[in-house]
Amino acid sequence: MFVVSVSSVCAADNNTTDTGVEINNTGVVDTPTYNFKSIQDDIDSGKQKIDLTGDYLRDNRDKDIVVKGNVTIDGHGHKIDAQNKGGIFKLDPKSNLTLINLTLMNGLSNIGSAIDVKDSTINANNVKFVGNVATLNGGAIYLHVNSKGNLNNVEFESNAAKTAGGSIYSNQNATLNVNNTVFTKNYAPERGGAIYAYENHMGLSNVTIRDNEARRGAGIYAIGDFILNIDDSEFIDNHAVDEAGAIGLYRGCGCVMNNVTLKGNQAISGAGIYAERNSILNVSDAKLISNKKLGTTRECISNGGAIHLGDNSKGFIRNVSFCDNFATSGSAIYSAANCVLNVSDAKFVNNLVVIGDHTYDLYKCLGTVYLGSKSEGYFNNVSLYV
Repeated sequence: MFVVSVSSVCAADNNTTDTGVEINNTGVVDTPTYNFKSIQDDIDSGKQKIDLTGDYLRDNRDKDIVVKGNVTIDGHGHKIDAQNKGGIFKLDPKSNLTLINLTLMNGLSNIGSAIDVKDSTINANNVKFVGNVATLNGGAIYLHVNSKGNLNNVEFESNAAKTAGGSIYSNQNATLNVNNTVFTKNYAPERGGAIYAYENHMGLSNVTIRDNEARRGAGIYAIGDFILNIDDSEFIDNHAVDEAGAIGLYRGCGCVMNNVTLKGNQAISGAGIYAERNSILNVSDAKLISNKKLGTTRECISNGGAIHLGDNSKGFIRNVSFCDNFATSGSAIYSAANCVLNVSDAKFVNNLVVIGDHTYDLYKCLGTVYLGSKSEGYFNNVSLYV
């Protein structure tokens, strides 16, 4: 929005400039609005580069915008608002959509209410997703099998799904690369408040995941035989009703994390990281601070304030600080049966037990680290401060 002088108005009686832009009585330019059909017409005509000159609002006659082929849309700071009347974009197979400088908001569909990607590629740079809701999965984006998502400098805020993936649902064999991106206040009542990922290729770098909610995996819910890579990122104040306050790893999913901070996340078990059975967790150069059990009563059962390792899992922890985490067992790390835990160059500071008789040695049930039946623990250059 910008201000023009009266001299720029070529006809006072119709309040328009020589470019046809309307000006209101205060001398402020009114942003023109269009419907979805105008974008669809440009795509259907074969236009590959579309520059938006105003905001686009879905009316009752509009349908989702179908993308075929290679299309780039530069929003120039404008918005596409579905007004809760339907979805926004659907990508046909083998298509490629690039979005720049744009806000997608108030989409409403069963899956991928802002962008539904079928065997195609979505590229987004400097894009905001706000208030999109899916009645099934993927509040803002749904990546079908073999689809790709490349996201840079993106914001996801207040998106929701009825089941999983409040912002993003990434299906089997999809590829999801997320850089310089923020997820805030997204919600899924079951799994993956911000992201749900199933057996796919996924990497996050310089990402902030803050204040998201779900029953499990309030930040990320990752399931299946694949490795989740996370670098230079932070998970802050995420809230899981059940387990996995920040990150949940299930059915053998592994995770490699480097230079990551997890702070103030809450869950009944694994407030920071919850790794189900047969998982491999590799964490280096990280800080896990004030991750805690859900609830305020001492009767609340909680295992693993910062990290929970399920049966037959392996944890490799290097140069990590655990500060002010608490739970009923393993306030910093809880490992179940038949686990292997290798901890080196680590600091444990003021990690507290809420209830329970933890009377064994330092690394066996003192509350800082719990080793379950037949589990093995190896510790090198570890410091404990109470």
